[in-house]
Amino acid sequence: MNIKTKKEKGILILPLDECSRYAAICAHWSYGQWAVRRGISFDINLLAYNERAASKTLPRVFVICTDSFPVGMISVKENDMRSRPDLSPWLSALYVMPEYRKAGLGRRLIEHGEEYVRSLGHTVVYLFIDASDESRLTAYYEKLGWVYVGENLDNDGLNVKIYRFDL
Repeated sequence: MNIKTKKEKGILILPLDECSRYAAICAHWSYGQWAVRRGISFDINLLAYNERAASKTLPRVFVICTDSFPVGMISVKENDMRSRPDLSPWLSALYVMPEYRKAGLGRRLIEHGEEYVRSLGHTVVYLFIDASDESRLTAYYEKLGWVYVGENLDNDGLNVKIYRFDL
């Protein structure tokens, strides 16, 4: 299987560097879901996604499309938590448009991210869940086999739950 691009049943997962035209869409999703709460301007967020669209190194964004229409994304990062530099790599910024949720697309993005991390030679991957999504996402990730590691402060000083997945 090609780790960079995966297509099945009208669903395509590809790296943002191969579909850079979607960088602004990814920036919009990220801004609305996370960056605005963190006080990060849309322009700064857009710049970050444009940089990711121009690079094949981490952080790397993967976009899921249905019938050539982008509906979600996930990122793979070397480190997503300054307070835990010992943990690496991380899945981050999982987003699926609300009208496409509960169709297994988030699971497909997570599995694609896991496969990509495995292709880089890693045997474990991490993620964290913040308090705003905790009740819903804790059960979701645990159902997918992720294991609770503990709590820590994220880059904004907020308490989060850390999970790991053994590849």
